[in-house]
Amino acid sequence: MTLTGDNRGTAQATADVGIAVGAGTDIAAEPADGALIGRFLVSAAEAAEPIHIQEEKPMETVIKVEGMMCNHCKARVEKVCKAVPGVQDAVVNLADKTVTVTGSADVEALKQAIRDADYRVMED
Repeated sequence: MTLTGDNRGTAQATADVGIAVGAGTDIAAEPADGALIGRFLVSAAEAAEPIHIQEEKPMETVIKVEGMMCNHCKARVEKVCKAVPGVQDAVVNLADKTVTVTGSADVEALKQAIRDADYRVMED
């Protein structure tokens, strides 16, 4: 069947499967009983609802570090922490003598990287 402006609605209403891409998705979804979103088949009512994706907050690890006294020390500790696999960010607070690391890095690997840079990790 050739779909034209005259018979498009009828064909969509009687079709078992409809495929639409781009701007046509609004038109194709109207007569549908369900929709395939990603890998999931959902009802038409669920498909019409806005999707709320709650992003997980990255894990934060705070490590107390002795021996940091200046911006050079700050930059060095941040650099060695950022080199550890799984680190998204590392921020040193000189006043608190801490480094806050964001990401999924192994804590022991972070501590070892700091020790290897000649700073002392303070255990709680």
